[in-house]
Amino acid sequence: MKTTNFYSRSISKLSTSILVVIFIIFNSVSVFAQIANNPFSRIGLGDISSQSSISNLGMGGMGVSLPTVKSSNLQNPALLSYHKLTVFEAAGIGDYKDLKTNTVQTNDFGGSLGYLSLIFPVYKNMAINVGFQPFSAVNYDAVSYELLENTPTFVKYDYAGTGGVSQVFLGVGYKIIQNLSVGAQINYNFGAISNTSTSTLDDFRGSYIAQLTDRYNYNDFTYRLGLHYFIPVFDNSQINVGVSYDGSADFSATHFRAFERKTFGDVVIDGDTLLLDEKASITIPDALTFGISLQRGYLQAASGTKNTAYSFGVDYTIQDWSVANSSAIVGNNRLQSSSKISVGGEITPDVRSTNYLARTTYRAGFTHSQTPLVINDESIEDMSLSIGFSLPVKNNFSSLNMYGAIGKRGTLNTIQERYVKFGLGISISDRWFIRSRFD
Repeated sequence: MKTTNFYSRSISKLSTSILVVIFIIFNSVSVFAQIANNPFSRIGLGDISSQSSISNLGMGGMGVSLPTVKSSNLQNPALLSYHKLTVFEAAGIGDYKDLKTNTVQTNDFGGSLGYLSLIFPVYKNMAINVGFQPFSAVNYDAVSYELLENTPTFVKYDYAGTGGVSQVFLGVGYKIIQNLSVGAQINYNFGAISNTSTSTLDDFRGSYIAQLTDRYNYNDFTYRLGLHYFIPVFDNSQINVGVSYDGSADFSATHFRAFERKTFGDVVIDGDTLLLDEKASITIPDALTFGISLQRGYLQAASGTKNTAYSFGVDYTIQDWSVANSSAIVGNNRLQSSSKISVGGEITPDVRSTNYLARTTYRAGFTHSQTPLVINDESIEDMSLSIGFSLPVKNNFSSLNMYGAIGKRGTLNTIQERYVKFGLGISISDRWFIRSRFD
């Protein structure tokens, strides 16, 4: 009997996938900035990413307690311990926004790469996850006019910002005993955010533009810890309890500031560099998420003689952004403690059926957030409804994942944002490390 070197083929697959991930990362960083116009991203590091997979977003973001075996869960590294297959997942996201105040209305559309994730088992009850995802994104463009006192001259003010912070992560999950798993994840965060304030003045001496530019280049490490425990209950089901903790951090940064005076033809009249590579930082508070869910059938092909698989649960997150330092604040705005509740579930009618629709997974969820933003003394809330689907491919081991959400953030007294969000991703699952034998 001759035994093949089963590692060589698996390592070749792994090396190829890692190279693909690295290539996509270094060719996709700029894509993260292409979000729709978001006035709320003017404060701090911008709009903080949900850091959830397409599958979890279809359930309102619920999932910190929910183990999966054929797709990624980016919320709790302890859940990696359930993976026996290698899983590669990639996704793109987009959104359409209708922005409105008491006097102005506009709309915008944007799209970007959502995340990349590669999970592979390395030992019994242990798996590793490497990937890339956005941490935050900035994209805003606002205009205001002001009449100079005792003159007929108006000044036009333009405020614009672009950029964001991206994150490369490495996570590991290990099952200590049958019912208890622990996990840890380390993240390297990097990126740049540029904010410009431009004033345009028409006076008797001619027309010119004055522009102040602030650019922050961020880089630092953060970490996440996870815990998962399940209790077997009736009908071959289990109750899952999950906890994830994100440690606080002071993001290191270098600050560049410059002033320029230009003509309308973009010719610089004069200018000065006010700051060059000055050390700066911004505080990221710790965050705690707790979740509980009821699940049947998703960790096996089916539960006993019953072919219907389902999960539903709730997550709750708290984070005190009021500890962020003054560099995160713009004007009269401020940051506060935030909270988020996500409720959702999924069902696969018949995992063994030959009917394609019966093998499709259907999801729905609801999210309500008390965001950290306080604008003009008004606390900004965000709420949304979502749906999602996983269309099975390749004998149910892989799937095409989709989600959509509608929601509202803010009010007309500040800025009201009505949005439609959507995402499309693919999960490719395979058993790489198999020993092949020939007699």
